[in-house]
Amino acid sequence: MMGFFDIFKSKPLEQEREVEQKTESDFSHFEEVTEYLYTRSGITDLGSRRVSISKLKSFSKEENIHTTEEFLSKLQRDSNFYQEVLNIVTVNETYFLREVKELEWLVSLVKESSRDFKILSLPCSSGEEVYSILILLSEQDIDLSRVEIVGYDLNSKMLEDAKKAHYSERSVSNLTPTQKQKYFMQNGDGTYEVVPQLKARARFEQNNIFELQKKNEFDILLSRNMFIYFDEAKRDKATDIIVNLLKEGGYFIKGHADTIYNHPKLEGVRYGVYRRV
Repeated sequence: MMGFFDIFKSKPLEQEREVEQKTESDFSHFEEVTEYLYTRSGITDLGSRRVSISKLKSFSKEENIHTTEEFLSKLQRDSNFYQEVLNIVTVNETYFLREVKELEWLVSLVKESSRDFKILSLPCSSGEEVYSILILLSEQDIDLSRVEIVGYDLNSKMLEDAKKAHYSERSVSNLTPTQKQKYFMQNGDGTYEVVPQLKARARFEQNNIFELQKKNEFDILLSRNMFIYFDEAKRDKATDIIVNLLKEGGYFIKGHADTIYNHPKLEGVRYGVYRRV
């Protein structure tokens, strides 16, 4: 039987329950968030990525956001919040010498030419592709001053990692022991750090492909396994932008899993490699 004072004790508990009910998360219309991210960044598969959606909802609660409307509003007005969301959904695993045959073709092209090259890696993730190219060029005794190489990515955290150039044993597992010894310093925590002379040759910038306005700037552009995140409309638009970024006669290297449409200014050179005509 409840005593007189127990009545007063129960009120705070009831109030707490009311607060809890008010802060229960309602993400029943979360597809509005994924649609906004698609429109702005081109990422089209978020709705089917349960892990990414779960991470976004957990992140929302950490930020004291409990509805789709609140999330979308902050996404639209807070650039830092938008960047944190992008960092959550664009983390991709990569490693050195991935899809190496195309990289070896690139190196042969540079070696057989006497001119300088400007190369773009888009997206560059945490920098493994950029440094892989520099390693392979060095292996062929090519003067690195002939090559300007830059990496673009949406993910600010990945770009920070690329600039630090610290990699796990797993990331460098495709390299030979000699390459590891020559091009890396092994740190006390077991990570491999790219040597300063290669770091100095790499540049990294934060960019969204759909916001790039540059034209006729690059001799070679690598965009490998980015198109798998786009639908047909975004793939078409991205291909147009890539063509504009290339100099006439420049080369576009796609990923093995990527599908692109036939473009009047691209001709196939070999598997996965196209030349701008």
